[in-house]
Amino acid sequence: RRLAYLLALAEKAEPLLHSAAQFDWLHRLEANLLNFYGALDFALAVGKLGDAVRLAAALSHFWVTRNHLAEPMRRLALLRTAAAAGALDDHLWARLLNCQATLAFYLGDFDRARGCYAAALEHAERAGNRSDMAYALDGLGAEAANRDDLGAARDFSERSLAHSLAAGDRWLAGLTLMNLA
Repeated sequence: RRLAYLLALAEKAEPLLHSAAQFDWLHRLEANLLNFYGALDFALAVGKLGDAVRLAAALSHFWVTRNHLAEPMRRLALLRTAAAAGALDDHLWARLLNCQATLAFYLGDFDRARGCYAAALEHAERAGNRSDMAYALDGLGAEAANRDDLGAARDFSERSLAHSLAAGDRWLAGLTLMNLA
């Protein structure tokens, strides 16, 4: 029941972390940080990999904003290993890989970030999920810009913008526009 409660809390918070309510929700999530770690550990232990992916992915912006990178990254590595032996659908794979890529990017592990974003894009394309595609492409664009490959960065960002607008994700579209600038 605790896993279900924390998953519902994280998924409720996810879109609000990109809104004017962000400040309040970051504090609410911070108060549950150890509970989130425990829920991820529990989900891994009992094989509820889909719930673990949904929880971690919903918290992705929280992890980055609050600089909780190393601990979630360790758990994501365990989750990815467990998921490789199990069966996740392409949407959940894309969410997991986008989350892992984002944390790797902010940890400065750009090679891992690029590989995870590229794999996330493949899964998102197979799932036909434009939101997942937009996030992967935005990450690939930021990573390419870091390598000073501005042509690739522009291409990835323009594609991300098209997908984020089609998916109705104005927050990501705004970030992508900043990257293009």
